[in-house]
Formats: sequence, structure tokens, C-alpha cells
Amino acid sequence: MMGLAVLGALTGLPIDAVKAFVQDKFGKKGQDILDKNLKAVEEGYKWVLKHTIDRDLAVSSSVRKEQKVVMSGNEAISAGAILAGCRYYAGYPITPASDILSFMEHELPRFGGVAVQTEDEIAALISCIGASYAGVKAMTATSGPGFSLMVEALGLSSMTETPVVIVDAQRAGPSTGMPTKTEQSDLMHAVFAGHGEAPRVVLAPCNVKDCFYGIVKAFNIAEKYQIPVIMLSDQSLSHRTQTFTKPKYANMEVVNRLRAKKNGSPFERYVDTETGVSPTSVPGDEGLTYAATGLEHDETGAPNFTPAMHYRMMSKRHRKLQQIAREKGFTRRYGDEHAELGIISWGCTEGPIEEAIQEANRSGYEVAALQLKMIHPLPDEEIQSFLSSVKQILIPELNFTGQLWQLLQARYMRPMIRLNKCAGVPFTAGEILKKIEEVYHHA
Repeated sequence: MMGLAVLGALTGLPIDAVKAFVQDKFGKKGQDILDKNLKAVEEGYKWVLKHTIDRDLAVSSSVRKEQKVVMSGNEAISAGAILAGCRYYAGYPITPASDILSFMEHELPRFGGVAVQTEDEIAALISCIGASYAGVKAMTATSGPGFSLMVEALGLSSMTETPVVIVDAQRAGPSTGMPTKTEQSDLMHAVFAGHGEAPRVVLAPCNVKDCFYGIVKAFNIAEKYQIPVIMLSDQSLSHRTQTFTKPKYANMEVVNRLRAKKNGSPFERYVDTETGVSPTSVPGDEGLTYAATGLEHDETGAPNFTPAMHYRMMSKRHRKLQQIAREKGFTRRYGDEHAELGIISWGCTEGPIEEAIQEANRSGYEVAALQLKMIHPLPDEEIQSFLSSVKQILIPELNFTGQLWQLLQARYMRPMIRLNKCAGVPFTAGEILKKIEEVYHHA
């Protein structure tokens, strides 16, 4: 118990949080046992504060005073969604996303929200679209098999320009595959799945902290541009537990959709604008009613199948992607400033890549990385800048076919080196470092 307390003090956990944990575990074993364990916790914290710790283990007093949170990726996504304003959640149990449903069922009602376990994934997304149409921020979460069932409804969200957030916690393999193993194999599915060219946004968090902040960004993009947003997590991120500084909620931006105002003119829900975003309304807004259907429509929402109108509405919907690609904060560059070798990555590969680059830089290899947190649309300006700064590009992915590699090759028409691992487990830093050395020796 003292060892637990020492670790808690070193990692910045508040002593009250550790005591609450002990109370929960030992409260039923009798007051004497509980008191002794609580005393051990106090002594462990006192020891850390009084003694000089080895520098490799020490955490500065300023860090220890910071409030920390300890979360899994699924918990971080759930908590971030609530902060972003999600008040309706619908889902069907599926590994590795089931924790999100459990969390939302337990916590969302405390914030005036509703969480529903539906009969299947189709009903989950359809009900989220209905809730969003009624003005409520809504989210669902699933894995690859469930996302396949959601694809038709994804097109409805895109056609009606109804914001919704979908979390795909990727698992390994097609069909049922390996539910408890990780992979990055749903990227093409997330970007291209569906008929009729339905625009959507695809984001990818890289660690547990990024799951929290990333889902807030997902809701902000969905609301600002009235578009479905897919967050590609994976089994490794879903169940990984990490410590990070408690977010300062007051400083976080939360975006709400653009609402229309009655001006005496007939309401044109889908009026064509420079950005592609039109003011919307919710049922009950006087004089601002409209029909939202899956049919192609004119500015008022009335069905319209003329060639000119279809082209106009398709252009309007896709124009949003041009604006979204210019949004900042969806990439991270790190490593050697004058690198010859550049690594482009996404998702959970960031950790081992960063560790490998640190070791490579110490060994004299000039390597840098660009982490993509938005895969569709691609943040073109940042990628172009990175490509122009290095001589070679390496793309590590946890899949068999090199899905990001294919997207970047097609987009930028530049030779890039693949590193693929399809084993159900994450990369190690050693595997990345070995490939870096191999690329350098064959240059």
C-alpha cells in the first residue's frame, strides 16, 4: 500500500483520489483494516515529499502539484464527448467499443443526457441522426463490423447535412476478425464507404490524451460544418490507460451549429453559401420548418432531381471539405529540424515512432515525423511543407495493404516507403528504429 502511495505521489495523483480508491476497496473489511491502509497511504506520500528521489524517477514539485487524471482511451472519448455537449448517445455492444456505451449509460444522465442501447448499429446511428435533427449533439461508437451496417445512414447524415459523430474502435481482420486485437485497417472504409460520394470527415487520435481533446474537435467540426465526423480509434487506444494533466475546461472551445433567424422570407435550409454551410433550425422554431429527406433537394429541402440542382447541391456539400482541410491543430511535427528522412503516421503508431526517433537522433540519424490527426480531408498545407523538407518518406501502419500509404501516394505522386505490421499488436520502438537504420543504409 505504501508502494502504491509512492507511485501515486510520483505521478501526481492527488492523495484524496488514492484514499477514495482505498476506501472503496477496503471499506467493507472493517474500520481497523481501513484505517491501517489509509495510514500507509499517508506515510507513502510523506516519504516522497521528505526524501531526495533518484533523478530518473523524480517528478518536480510543480508537476506533483498539478491535478492529473487517469483514463483509458474509451473513457477519455466518453468524457470529452460530454464536455463537447453530447447529450444523446446510442450504441450496440461490440468489442472494443462497448466501454463507451457502459460509460455513457452511467454518466450521461447526470448531465441531462440520454444513453440508449439499441437493437443494432443501424438503429443506433439512425436515432443519433434523429436526435441531431432535433437539435441535440449526438454520438455513437462501434467497431468495423458495426460501422459496415451504419454506412447507408452515414449517407443520410451527409445528404441532410445533419451533424453526428461516429467512433470506430478498430479491431483486427475482416468479418468478426480478432475482436480483442488492434489494427489500423478501417481507414479506406471510413474515407470511402458509401454510395453517391457522401462527404464526411475522418479524424484519428494518437494517445489517450488526444482521445479526450480529439473528440471535442470532432464535435466542433461536425457542428461547425454540419457534417458527419468519424473518429478512428483502435483496440490499443481503447483499452490503454494513461495519465495526463487534468484539462482546463473553461479554456476549451465548444462550437455549436449555426442557427437560422426568422427574417420574413421563406426559409431556405440548404441555401448555397461560399463555405457550403447553411443556417439550420430545429423543430419548433417558428417560421423555420423544413423537410430533411434522403432525396436530392433544392434550397428549401423539397425533392429536386434536375441535373443543375444535383450538381449545385453536390458542390455545396463537398465545398465544406475545402474549408475543413484548412483547419489548424490536426498535425504534429517533431524530431530533427533538418531531417533527411521523414515519417508520416496516424493513430496509435505515434508513441513507438517518437521513441524510435529519439534514439535515432541520438545515434546521428536525421529523422523527423508528421503525425496526422485528420486523414480526410488531408491537411494539405502541412503535408506539402513536410514533404518538401525531407528526401525520403516512411509510412508505418498496422495493416496489410498500407492504406495511408496508398492515399498519400495517389495524392502527392511521390515514392514513399511502406512499413506494415499485421499481427494484432502495436509496433515496438525497436521495429521502427530497425527500419530507420535500414532506410539510411540503403539510401
